[in-house]
Amino acid sequence: MVAFDQLITILLVAFLSYAFIFVLLYRSVTNDDEKPDVSSTTTPHPDPAILLENSPRKSGPPSTIECWHCGTENDREYTYCKNCITVLASYEIQSSSM
Repeated sequence: MVAFDQLITILLVAFLSYAFIFVLLYRSVTNDDEKPDVSSTTTPHPDPAILLENSPRKSGPPSTIECWHCGTENDREYTYCKNCITVLASYEIQSSSM
């Protein structure tokens, strides 16, 4: 008769094998083409200095900045747009002046 420890070991190996096969099947069925490609942009990157010069001025520094690519309002301290993950113009000006 099989000891209790051996039975637990057999069940554990069977479960892990099932889980591994399930993950492999899931990955083979899902289509990677459906995910959006955020690494390439279709529009050329404008000069960030021109964007800031042409933006309407308010009294004091603005608390948000508009993404040049998609138009989403982002907090001034953000490096990347929260919608399209594009580098924001305010970050590029700060990093180029260093």
